[in-house]
Amino acid sequence: MPCLLNAVLTGLCEPKEDGDVANRSSSVASLVMGALHATPLQVVASVVLLCACAGQTRMPAVPPALLCSPDGYCVQAQFAPFYEKHAALMGLPISGPLEYRERLVQYFPAGRLEYVPENPPGWEVGLAYLAQEVCGRQPPLNYSDVPSYLDRGARYYSETGHSLRGDFLRFVQANGGTDFFGPPISEERRIGEEVAQDFVRVQLRRRGNGGFYLADLGALVMAGAAPAPGLCPSVPADDPDAETGQADGGQDD
Repeated sequence: MPCLLNAVLTGLCEPKEDGDVANRSSSVASLVMGALHATPLQVVASVVLLCACAGQTRMPAVPPALLCSPDGYCVQAQFAPFYEKHAALMGLPISGPLEYRERLVQYFPAGRLEYVPENPPGWEVGLAYLAQEVCGRQPPLNYSDVPSYLDRGARYYSETGHSLRGDFLRFVQANGGTDFFGPPISEERRIGEEVAQDFVRVQLRRRGNGGFYLADLGALVMAGAAPAPGLCPSVPADDPDAETGQADGGQDD
């Protein structure tokens, strides 16, 4: 039902330039009548009422299954369902489909999507471990710094020895959780006017105004460039538990 109403509003309420109101009205009305079993008069009345209520404002278009960048790179079909859920964070594609270590991959500003058909259904597509590959893991928290499980404003990830707190935790939980970001591999740290935290897959940043975005790790790796000063946290050279950049950023590693 919402899709049909959006189609009606988009097809009939937008300004027309070619005098095609009658043709579009007939086509959309037929579609709606077939779905709703309504009479022509009921459909026309509903459309008029909807257009009046909408104030002739065009409804936002539903993103197409395949999106393309101004450079002509389009989201590969296998990646489209995953991408549509996270497009606002990932950015438009910056490469076409590529083969990397016998996997289908595609680069976006924030990361690299990989298709692993042998994974369980629903888990074939995910972001590679680029943040771990580029920056490595920070040493785990000291025991005294681990947040209590009773603290609702924090969560500890024993698999990496790091935590999420406050607005970083809330943002991650609201935008795909660790299925999208991966678990944290550092604590929050300041980079200039921003605050950053590394995850297995991405680096999350908070601007001075409170807005969040993902660092352009995908663009960095795609270009084969070295990390800019301050991008990665410093890792004590004599810490046996510290991990430097990983050779394989595969999403199922």
